[in-house]
Amino acid sequence: MAKRTQHTSRDNRQRTEPEADAQAATKPPPRNPGMRKTRAEPPVGVRVAPIAAKGRGVFATRAFAKDEVIESAPVIVIPVEQQDVVHTTLLNDYVYGWDDTIAVALGYGSLYNHAWEPNLEYRKRLRDALIDYVALRDIAVGEELTINYSSSYPERRDLWKDLL
Repeated sequence: MAKRTQHTSRDNRQRTEPEADAQAATKPPPRNPGMRKTRAEPPVGVRVAPIAAKGRGVFATRAFAKDEVIESAPVIVIPVEQQDVVHTTLLNDYVYGWDDTIAVALGYGSLYNHAWEPNLEYRKRLRDALIDYVALRDIAVGEELTINYSSSYPERRDLWKDLL
């Protein structure tokens, strides 16, 4: 069996696969310019399931303690000049305001349903292009995990409740 080779842009020589693997194991992963190291990982202890009148929701499969980070979801930041296009699509229902533009949360970030009295809050980490979803209180197994879509406008909470 022939060994695969890998070209590198740094030294222009070919290395065999074991040499490349050995170097990769000692080299830190590439970083995004201007961003701190992120810790985006798939959430543990949650699942997506169908829910009547909402389509689907995210549910706890284990108990969570108040202030526990449920998920750190990476986001795709939409350039300002592309916002108008996104606003004409289905994605418009899933975006977050992001500094002077919008972003789409990956992971389960765009699947958490709205509640006026949610059990999660979201914290945007602009520099890291992440959103942390944090438990506002202890959460039991089987509970739907929810956020307040209007959390950046708490003064609107009572207005909307009265309209419903």
